[in-house]
Amino acid sequence: MKLTQNELRALHTEACATVLKTDRCVTPADDGFWPLYIQALLDNRTLLADCGTVAELTVAERAVISERRRQVDAEGFAIEHDDEHEAGVLASAAVAYALAAADALHPFSQGDGGYHTSSPPDMWPWEPAWWKPSTPRRSLEKAAALLLAELDRLLRVPGDESIHGRHC
Repeated sequence: MKLTQNELRALHTEACATVLKTDRCVTPADDGFWPLYIQALLDNRTLLADCGTVAELTVAERAVISERRRQVDAEGFAIEHDDEHEAGVLASAAVAYALAAADALHPFSQGDGGYHTSSPPDMWPWEPAWWKPSTPRRSLEKAAALLLAELDRLLRVPGDESIHGRHC
C-alpha cells in the first residue's frame, strides 16, 4: 500500500489529534507519546501483509515498532547511526535489556538475579549512563527494538556478520 503525500499528512494529523485528545501534555520526546501515536495510526489505517491479506498487529508488536520509532525520532538513532556500529553491538545491548526483564520476572533466570540493577551487565556495549532498564515490559520493548535495528543493519550491509557466526 503506497499512500500519497496528502494521505500521509492527513493520517499524521489524525494521529496527532488523537494523541492530544488522550494527553495534552505529551510530546514526541516522552515515552508515552509513541505508543499512543502508533495506536492512532493503526486505528485509522489497515496494514497489508506481503501476501496481500490484512495483518493485525498485536499489542506487543505495536509496542516494539513504537519503541523503535522513539529510538529513531526522539534519540536520533537513525539508520546512519546504526550503521556506525560493528556487527553485534546492537544485539549485545538487546540481550542486556532482555536479561534485565528476565531477571525482574524470574530472579534466578541467569543464576544471579542482578541484571535489572542500576549498573549495566558486562555485555552492555555503551557508557553506563545509557543503561536505563525499567519495567520488564519496557526492557523487552527496548530489547526487541534493538534487535530490529541490528537485523536491519545486517540486511543493509550484506556480509557484515561476525566471524564467530561463520562455519568453515
